[in-house]
Amino acid sequence: MLSRGNDNSFYDLGLRYDRDLGDIKLATRVGYSVVDGGEQTVAGSIAAIHKPTGLNANFAFGEQLEIGNASSYFIKLGIKRDWLSCNFRRLCRWQ
Repeated sequence: MLSRGNDNSFYDLGLRYDRDLGDIKLATRVGYSVVDGGEQTVAGSIAAIHKPTGLNANFAFGEQLEIGNASSYFIKLGIKRDWLSCNFRRLCRWQ
């Protein structure tokens, strides 16, 4: 977030890649950020879903370079299903 009196320059680069591999949908993202003063951050994620079953997985990471070398990692497994087998919009619409 920018604030008054902050005269640093910010530079960002992001890449994305999406692909269907038969029954599997794959999505990847990578980002790189630099702030004048030396702060550099790199982050990315990869996610996949098996379309017929709804089984999915996501892995994400982030690393702040030079200043403290902070790192974070995240893994999520899940399943996407129509559990109610009805139109959710109709349940929420006021008539």
